[in-house]
Amino acid sequence: MEIFKHKDFGEIRALNINRKEYFDAVECCKMLGYSNTHDAITRHCEKEGIIFYEIGIVSGKKRNGEDIIQYVNRKFIDEPNLYRLIIRSKLKSAEKFESWIFEEVLPSIRKYGAYLGNKTIDELLDNPKFLEDLINKLEYKTNSYKAVRKGIGEDYILR
Repeated sequence: MEIFKHKDFGEIRALNINRKEYFDAVECCKMLGYSNTHDAITRHCEKEGIIFYEIGIVSGKKRNGEDIIQYVNRKFIDEPNLYRLIIRSKLKSAEKFESWIFEEVLPSIRKYGAYLGNKTIDELLDNPKFLEDLINKLEYKTNSYKAVRKGIGEDYILR
């Protein structure tokens, strides 16, 4: 899962499953000005392009300062459903959101396999340590994914 950040829209979660992008449906609806997200998804999105994915959300803090993580199933929509929501939004900022998705996020995913905004690309070019850290995170996530797929859990993941 990746989290894309934009100064005007906030954060949006995205998944890549079998080389297909999915976006957090509720977050997309809110960014596009839909007040009733459930209704917008039901009316404008096709069921075949909707999946559910379990994510951890910080719901508070423990006494020792650690985050309390609550796992919830979130609705994610595929790219065609995202287009449907954008096209049917009546908000003027939907055009700006559309430009960000079409001109930055999706081309970056297709080119690099991940969303790399200009700031991230500049940091990669200027700071070799940043690239090393990014590679380490990718290796950790890959190992985590493989371990979960094998059903052995995080205790056996090499860090």
